[in-house]
Order: sequence, then C-alpha cells, then structure tokens
Amino acid sequence: MLPKSLSDHSPEIDSAFRRCPHPPPCSSRTPSFRWPPFSAPGPVSLSIPSLCTDRDGATSFLCALPFDIYTATGLVLVALLLLALVVLNQRKKAIISDTSKALEETEARYRLIFEHSPIPLLEEDLSTVKTFLDRLTSQGVTDINRFFADNPESLGRCAAMVRIIDANRAACTLYGAQAPGGLRQLSAVLPEDQNFLFKNELLALLKEGRSDIVMENRTLAGAMLTVERRAVVAAGYEQTWQKVIVSVNDITEQVRLRNENMAFERQLQQTQKLEAIGSLAGGIAHDFNNILAPIMGRAELMLVENTGNDPLRDHCRGIIEAAKRARNLVKQILTFSRQVDQEIQPVALAEIVREVIGLVRPTLPATIDVECNLPEGGPRVMADATQLHQVIMNLATNAFHAMEDKGGCLRFHLETVAVGINQSADLSVPPGLYQELRIEDSGHGMDQATIAKIFDPYFTTKPRGKGTGLGLAVVLGSLRGYGGENRLTGESARGTTFTL
Repeated sequence: MLPKSLSDHSPEIDSAFRRCPHPPPCSSRTPSFRWPPFSAPGPVSLSIPSLCTDRDGATSFLCALPFDIYTATGLVLVALLLLALVVLNQRKKAIISDTSKALEETEARYRLIFEHSPIPLLEEDLSTVKTFLDRLTSQGVTDINRFFADNPESLGRCAAMVRIIDANRAACTLYGAQAPGGLRQLSAVLPEDQNFLFKNELLALLKEGRSDIVMENRTLAGAMLTVERRAVVAAGYEQTWQKVIVSVNDITEQVRLRNENMAFERQLQQTQKLEAIGSLAGGIAHDFNNILAPIMGRAELMLVENTGNDPLRDHCRGIIEAAKRARNLVKQILTFSRQVDQEIQPVALAEIVREVIGLVRPTLPATIDVECNLPEGGPRVMADATQLHQVIMNLATNAFHAMEDKGGCLRFHLETVAVGINQSADLSVPPGLYQELRIEDSGHGMDQATIAKIFDPYFTTKPRGKGTGLGLAVVLGSLRGYGGENRLTGESARGTTFTL
C-alpha cells in the first residue's frame, strides 16, 4: 500500500532509493516532489511510484516514474485509432460479405436464365483472336478486311482459335450435343465456306463490339442449318474478348418457306403472263380464222368450176392445203388460250418423238448427231397429239440452235418413272407413274441467270429475227395443262437437259 502522504514517509523512500539495485536508471529519475503539484509554473510533471525488486528478487521498493500528460494524450489517441481501425475492419468485412452474397445471387440468376433460355446461347472465348488482330495492327496492318482477303488461310486459323466455353440446353439440342462439353470449338459447327461471314463478324466486333449476321452452320451430325447469329462482347472484356455472348436463332425452316413463297410468286407471275398472252392470242386467232374462211371457200369454188384446167386446179389444191395448215395453227393458238376444248386422248409418246425426229433430221447439219433411246410400246399418256408434237419440236429446235456453230449430239431418252411423295413436292405434281422424256444437247449451255428467266414469255437469247421467246412458255403451259412438269438443268459450256 502506498502511504497516504508522500512527505510523511520520505525517509523510507530515500532509504529505498539508496538500496536500489539499479542505481543509474533510478538515480537518473530522482524523484522531485512538489506539493501541491501545480505550485510553480512550467511543464507539469507527475511522478508515479511503482514497486521494484532487487537482483535477487527479495527486496521491494518504490520507484518513481515520470509520466508526461502529452504522452497520455498520445496513448489515448492511439487507442482511439486502433478502435476505429477495428470498427472499419469489421465494417469492411460486412461490406465484402454483402457484396459476395449479391454477386452469388446475381451469378445464380444469370445461370438460371442462361440454362433455361429457349434461345440457344453460347459463351465464347476470342482472346486468342483478339491478340492476333492486335498484333496485326501493331505491325502496321490497317485494313483487316483486305488482309483476310489476301490471306484466307489466316481467317481459317482464326475460326479454329475460337473456343466455346459454355452452351445452354437449347444450344446443345440445336447442334446435337449430349452435353456442353461436346461443343468446344467453333470450327466444329462452322463450315469452311462460311469463313467469309465469320470475317464480317470479327470486323463488326472490332468496330462496334457486337455483330448480327445470317450464316450457315452444321450440327455435330453434319446436318446444315441456317442461323441468325448475334454476338456481343461482355462488359469488362472489351480489350481481351475473353467472354463473348452469342445467341443463335435457327431460321432454317423460315428460309425454306421464304424460298418456296418466292418460287410460288414467280410461278404466279408466269401464269399471269401466260393468261395475258393467251387472251391476246385468242383474239388474233379468231380474226385470222375469219380471214381464212373466205380464202378456203374461194379456192374450193375455183376447184369445182375449173374441172378441165388441171394447172389451175393444182394451184387451188395448194391454196386449200395451206389454208388447212393455217387452220390447224389457229386451232393450236385457241387451244393455248384455252378458248376451245383440247382433244385429249391416249397418245403413244414414243411415236410422236419419232415423228419429230423424222421431220428434224433432214434439216440438221452433218456436225450434229441424233441418238434415241425410245422403248417399243410402253404406257400411253392422256394428251393432245398436236400439242405434244409442238412441245417436242420447240425443244428440238432450241437444241439445234445451241449446237449450230460447233456441232454436237442431240439425245432423246424416254422411260417410265414412279414419282414418290417426297419427289412430288419438288416437282409440283401428284405422286404416281409418269412418262419421263429427256432431251439433251451438248451445246453452249446456260448460266443460272438465264435459267431463272428461260420460261418467261418474250424472253429469248436468240438474235432478232430468230426467236420470239414464246416457245418455252408454250412448252411449260402445255405440260402443266396435262398435269405434268418441266425441269431444266444446264451449265455453261456443258449443254442443257430438258426433262418432261
């Protein structure tokens, strides 16, 4: 216990200091007691006694330690600072914990949306491609499009560099993968002939950070798809392209239906043209028939009245025969315009082809050969013989004109074929048995632009005075009138094949 009054026990304290086992430290801190403590001006100094022991630990004594008030204030501030640091550390831990929970919730929502989205989604890594493009830029390549045009193999390598990090269920179903691990490389679903469209995607990502293109893809089994591919660089990865989110919309069926609608529109336009031509031809044929009637009547009267004048009678017979041929031609025109009924009856198509060949062969030059593969007998077709004769004659004449300069070979091939349900959709005819006649020539052929217009009325590739452009329109109209169809295949410098 400390004494109540330090001044009353000064001898004991002095004795203790004299016995201090550490004289230098203790003597350096010789106590100086002033009572009252603040009796004199100057810095305030307090001496706080404490217990000390000697070297053998036996003797106890009081040692006065000076304690400055500024030191006390500093200690208090340090304590407050430590307390503030503890509080801030706890607050920081709480913020980090709350942020981690929010990130986990956001990640869970993202995964839920990603996995269950009905739209196929892919997460791709294009960091290697971005590094390659940055290297090109650093080497002075300013036109990436031109570089890929000059180096298509580099474009193929870029497509092979794209890694598919993740794929949702819809994407796995679209491409036929059992699990996301089945889709690892973009090159597995990107055909090589679509690399030029992949180049457009890279250019769009460089310029805008997103792209939207329509391209061909394939499933892992090899089936072709037409997809609408939208890619966007994820936020925070604009410099590296390490994460690119891609949505793939399958529009294969839409494209097929659009192409079918376009084909139907072309057929409708062609039908409307044929109807207009038919109406015009019908009116002309009626007027022409009215002119032929008095010619034939006058010639027959002259034939009856000049029984003894044989030369005149021969001329009258020639006039009558020519008028009859003109009458048959008018009949065909009226039939084409659907203003008279056709004489539909069973017809042997092989016989009609032989008749056409017999008429055409004498007019063909020696440089053109004619080959026939016509079966004897065979089923008959329900048609008008005169109209079929005109159809085959038109096609044979066109083949002759295609081989007129360099010569070649004209082939006729007739066979019976069975058209199934799948084939009938492509041919626009109902399933059943048909007579198929192929007329082939080895002429100059046609390009795709010409093939697309070849059946249009008044479209012709012949010079002025050698064609009107109505021959193939008549062929198509006649065949469809009998429930048939006409297919055309051709290639430049490889000839043309018409399949009836």
